[in-house]
Amino acid sequence: MMEDKSAKPRRKPVIKALINIGIIILGMVAIYFGFTFALGTNTPFYVVSSGSMIPSLVVGDIIIVNGGTDFDEINVGDIIVFDEPNFGSKVIVHRVREIHESSTRQIITKGDNNLASDDWVVISEDFLGDVIFTIPRIGYLTTALAPPMNY
Repeated sequence: MMEDKSAKPRRKPVIKALINIGIIILGMVAIYFGFTFALGTNTPFYVVSSGSMIPSLVVGDIIIVNGGTDFDEINVGDIIVFDEPNFGSKVIVHRVREIHESSTRQIITKGDNNLASDDWVVISEDFLGDVIFTIPRIGYLTTALAPPMNY
C-alpha cells in the first residue's frame, strides 16, 4: 500500500513565511533604532500631513530629521521641525525665514505654500531638528493604515 503524501499538511511553507516576516520586522526595528541613535532623536521619521510646504514637501512625504543639529547652527533657508510654540500640541515642519539674535535666539518660520510668516517664534526648547532627507509619498501608506481622527 502506498501512502498518500498529498493528505499531509504542508507546514514548511508557513513556517518559512513566518520566519521571513520575523526577519523583516526585526530589520525594520533595527533600522528605526539605528536612525534614532545616529540622529540623536526619539522620532527620526515624520509623515508630512499638510500642504503648507508644497512644492518642497507634499502630503505623504516621509522626512528624516536630524535631532543632533545644534539650534545655533540653523540658517535661513533650512527646513526645521519643531513643536508648535505656545501650544506644543502639533509638530510643525517649516522653512527658516528670519533669525533674530537677542538674549535668546529666535527663529521666524514660514511654510513655502503660505502667504505670510508664522505668527510665532521658535526657540531652542521648541526645536526638534532639521530635515536631512525626504522619501517622496511613501507616507501615504501610514496615513491609509491609521485610524480616523476626530478633532
